Parts: sequence; C-alpha cells; structure tokens
Amino acid sequence: MRFILALLLASFSPAASAALEGPIHVIDADTFDVGQVRVRLHGIDAPELGQPCNTGTQQMDCGRWAKAAVQALYEGQHAQCTAHDRDRYGRVVASCATGGADIGMVLVDQGLARAYLRYSDRYALAEKAAALAGQGLWAFEIMSPESHRAARRSGQIQPGR
Repeated sequence: MRFILALLLASFSPAASAALEGPIHVIDADTFDVGQVRVRLHGIDAPELGQPCNTGTQQMDCGRWAKAAVQALYEGQHAQCTAHDRDRYGRVVASCATGGADIGMVLVDQGLARAYLRYSDRYALAEKAAALAGQGLWAFEIMSPESHRAARRSGQIQPGR
C-alpha cells in the first residue's frame, strides 16, 4: 500500500515534469483543481477574490468577476497540464491546455489575467495587446494582483478589499 501511495505522489511531482490531466474545477481565475490536484497556472496572475476595481462609475469585486468568467470558459473541461514547480502553498505550478489551446494565453488575451513577468515572459505580448484593446481587466482601474497582495500583507488594505 505504501508503495502505491509513493507512486501516486511521485506522479504529481513537478521535479519530474509530470503531466497531469483531468476535469477543471475553478478555484479562482489562476488556480484550478485538475482532477484531485491543486494547480496554480504558470506565468499568469489574476485578481484576488475580494480585490476591488473601478469601472469609472462603480466599484466591483474584480476577483469574483474574473473567476466567474474563467468558470464560464473552463469549469468541467478536461485539461492537460505540464508541471513546472511547486509554490510555497504546495500547489503544482503548471501550464495547462484544453483542446490544444493554452489556458494561460487565453486568459491573458481576454484580459482575465495579467502576464506574471516575474516568472515568465511567455504572455507579455498577449498582455500588451489586451491592454491596448482595453480588454477585460484593462477596461477597469485595478491594482496589479501582486501589488494588491503586498498591500494586504503590509496592512495598507484590509483583507477582502
């Protein structure tokens, strides 16, 4: 039994550049459960749940908005992912695709996430195109997700704001 458990755990090891696949359950706009594995999409950064943005006339929760849009695109779809790493929360950091289309590219192209240039420049051009077109998040006034998290950690803004 221990041997089988070790084999299962090894198959989800990013060090082995493991491929994983399964149905998608959207946790937030850049984090999915793929089958039984929690996956943080590599190279993108999406607004946090509770992260506000301004539409010009009103404030809304852009994290929930982005999550709902990603759910509409991918909830229940079958993903194929290639693991790259593990993050500090134990999530597998992976590039994922459905039907041959790179999920990260679609999300950045539609303005549902930003390119996370600290980790990859793969989506930099898609982000520039989305920003120039005012696509998705680029139509709002919003702090970068990374800056929002840093401001929450430092106490400059309260959780959920």
